[in-house]
Amino acid sequence: MGGHAGHAPRRADGGDLRDGGVGAPLRFIVAAMRSVLLALAVGSALVLPAASRAEEAPAAEPIAWDAAALDRMVRAVADHHRLAAAGGWPLVPDGPSIRPGMGDPRLPAIRRRLAASGDLAADAAASTAPAADEALMAATRRFQERHGLVVDGIIGRRTVATMNITAAVRAEQLSLGYDRLRALAKRLPATGVVINIPAASLQLMENGRVVLTSRVIVGRPDWPTPELDSEIGEIEVNPYWTVPARIVRRELLPRIAADPRFLAANRMRVLNGNGGGEVGAEKVDWTRFLALGYRLRQEPGLDNPLGTVKFLFPNPYDVYLHDTPAKRLFGRAGRAFSHGCVRVNRAFDLAARLLRGDPAWTAGDLRAAIDGGRTRRVRLARPVPIRTVYLTAWAAADGAVQFRPDLYGRDAAESRPRAAPPQLAACGAGPAPTAPATAEGAE
Repeated sequence: MGGHAGHAPRRADGGDLRDGGVGAPLRFIVAAMRSVLLALAVGSALVLPAASRAEEAPAAEPIAWDAAALDRMVRAVADHHRLAAAGGWPLVPDGPSIRPGMGDPRLPAIRRRLAASGDLAADAAASTAPAADEALMAATRRFQERHGLVVDGIIGRRTVATMNITAAVRAEQLSLGYDRLRALAKRLPATGVVINIPAASLQLMENGRVVLTSRVIVGRPDWPTPELDSEIGEIEVNPYWTVPARIVRRELLPRIAADPRFLAANRMRVLNGNGGGEVGAEKVDWTRFLALGYRLRQEPGLDNPLGTVKFLFPNPYDVYLHDTPAKRLFGRAGRAFSHGCVRVNRAFDLAARLLRGDPAWTAGDLRAAIDGGRTRRVRLARPVPIRTVYLTAWAAADGAVQFRPDLYGRDAAESRPRAAPPQLAACGAGPAPTAPATAEGAE
């Protein structure tokens, strides 16, 4: 299922994922089951595995796309349709944040809500304890982890808002996820890199086995990361950063005008657009910088937004994967901060793994090359397939149902006429951002 060298990358947006009647089998199953499920007694909660460990910003559970994964999705859709047909789960009123040991009149409703989705055991849901006990906090952490929230056990505004998304909406989200996963299963590689955009997560597969996972940072809603299929052919060590024109115009030119030392302080050079040669800053007409074809390029180094390694693959959007010095952003639960490119938390580990088997490029050799500071391009002995996908709901291998926000509104677009897609290019040459990028890590 992997691609071949020289294979032209293709866009894989939501409009293509349901071609060929992909959703029909599932829709038929769900429709046939509804009449039976309506007659079932209400009260049996969704069955989920034991809660996993809590951490501040959970990395998404890896996605599988084999027959067992599709079966798990069928069961999850049916469970959520059953719940929706029976009236769904109770809504939780707004209110102040609830911390461990605090009392709140909403606690009975919260316990019933968490029990309905299988995050809290039935006996614990019947508790009349006047304060938030450890069982409730553990169930809250479990719920937060499954929904890509900050896992702190605190029942705050965002957690309550997520609890109040109805079972019917979740059932439709899972149904769309099934449709997409079934279509993706035909082309996802047994060996390759898969990035799930809404989850801001990366997994590296080798012969059908997940060997590396990493948190990533994806494009903002106004600068979305595209869905694509391609092959990683080269890794660039100590990359230069050629600044996209939109970032130059909106963010850098005002800074340069305000501070004559800006270019030197940030180790940036002006390049002539014709031949790429360097031009002295004092010779540049900054009022016509872009019109005259000039470019800005930042030297490699620890402060370079691309970090120490960059992963290159052919695509019509000029996007790529790369390291970043802004590591603290990986601690966020929501990680949509970029201009379309994908920043990888474990970029060095990914590069070392992709180069494994090349005797000239051990992990030690890679570290030495980075420490040497010179820019180098390394061609992979065999290109590695890469897929960026858009799944907001899936059932993990342990059976836990995972949900993520519809970051770019593509779930919603499935049920209405599709508008013209946004223009995506050059990690920042697409739609203009609504807010300036931070100085750290903006492509």
